[in-house]
Amino acid sequence: MLILDAGVEIGTAAGEDDLGAAEKALADHIARKRRRSFGRGDPAAVLIADILSEYGERHAPTTRRPTLIAR
Repeated sequence: MLILDAGVEIGTAAGEDDLGAAEKALADHIARKRRRSFGRGDPAAVLIADILSEYGERHAPTTRRPTLIAR
């Protein structure tokens, strides 16, 4: 299967019958493309998902139980 993004074909390494792998490849592709935005500090413009991602990436590795934060 392929991801078609703005006319560019991106391989997923998923077979025709492996929808789960294709969906994961698409989710990973979208996550790589999407840049976090903290709306210049305006709380109304900040997505909770962006805050949690930032916290997980920056703070979790410094804790004794990073896998607990990952959950």
